[in-house]
Amino acid sequence: MKRGLCQYCGQTKALIKAHVISRTLFKAIFKEYGKVHYVKVKDLDEKNKVQDAFFDKFILCGDCDNSFAPYEDYLARFLAGEIRNDSISIREKIFTPDYDVDRYQGVNNHNLRMFFLILLWRCSISKQPPFRYIKIPHFEDEIRRQLKSGRLKSYDLFPVVVISVQGIDDIRTKTVFMPMVGQYENIPLFTFCINGWIFLYTFGNRLPLLSDHRIRENGPIDIVKFKDNETGLEFLDRMTNTRFRLKFSDVKDLTSNR
Repeated sequence: MKRGLCQYCGQTKALIKAHVISRTLFKAIFKEYGKVHYVKVKDLDEKNKVQDAFFDKFILCGDCDNSFAPYEDYLARFLAGEIRNDSISIREKIFTPDYDVDRYQGVNNHNLRMFFLILLWRCSISKQPPFRYIKIPHFEDEIRRQLKSGRLKSYDLFPVVVISVQGIDDIRTKTVFMPMVGQYENIPLFTFCINGWIFLYTFGNRLPLLSDHRIRENGPIDIVKFKDNETGLEFLDRMTNTRFRLKFSDVKDLTSNR
């Protein structure tokens, strides 16, 4: 293993092939299709290369990378519905013409907040091409200190809303898109689209979805669920920066010619 400076603990140690986006979030895709194929949106038949997730060999030692695992595992199991019990349940369902909201009680808000700050921090310190636009250089050191202490004072600088588009019959909901930067009324947005889940970050709380449904320090956790209608497709187009629809029934064999 290559030795270098771990950007989390600050020690010179053996650096590992650390996943910038947790591999646990790819499990459903791996289970169904094996490896992840990067494809050009303009040519869905051309598979570029195969990966097991996004990783960086130059940022973290094994001990520090492993210290993030409990938060990554908690989020993945929560989204997969694997930790529903008497203490974690849907307290309320909210219905609107464009999307619905499942409001959960009993979720460990701290674990979710840790996950989302870890994800943002790792993307920012990585020099790998997929993350070149996800940068918060002026906050990296402060966020690292807060992650180590567990006191997340900077979390609300980058509030997050968790959105499900899994109910939309479109192959993009079983796809991993490169992290993207966008804008809403001149407010920068960071968007992660992974296997039908969208993690939407912004600066401040002026985005309507975020102001109403962002993950807070305390209280219920909202999951926004877009419907398989014109508004849902328009939102999916915007979040993935693509404008095509390929229904699952139209897909003959996604994994042929691997």
